[in-house]
Amino acid sequence: MPEDFWAGFGLDPRRPEHARIRATDADRERAGDLFAAAYADGRLDRGELDVRTAEVAGPVTLGTLLHLLSDLEPVRAAPTGRTRRPTVRELLAFVVCSAACVLLWWLTGRGFFWPLWVVVFTGLPPLATLVAGRPVGAPDRGKGHTL
Repeated sequence: MPEDFWAGFGLDPRRPEHARIRATDADRERAGDLFAAAYADGRLDRGELDVRTAEVAGPVTLGTLLHLLSDLEPVRAAPTGRTRRPTVRELLAFVVCSAACVLLWWLTGRGFFWPLWVVVFTGLPPLATLVAGRPVGAPDRGKGHTL
């Protein structure tokens, strides 16, 4: 499990000298939160959730907590390597704004084609998402950055 998960415990349950020490309320609550997350992800069924939650509800040692948590790991979103597609909201904003402005231009005499500016600037976010694989303004998670 990631180090930041274990840092949330008062004492590290992985250390052998802590195995016989009783878990605090916060430690048991942290374990319960992980059980609930694992159930929501489908890694535990209802029976397993009930058994593990009942077991940590009473007096329990850190060694027992470690045993109950050993087959579960907090899931982090991993980068898939695929580019993100523009969202429906981005595309809808582009189409609606562009169509409304072109219609207004058409109805008001068709002089200089000013809707071009609206089309360009509402089209940039979906285009940038297609090209860069991330929304405009989103942090760049290139080399050297961690999740």
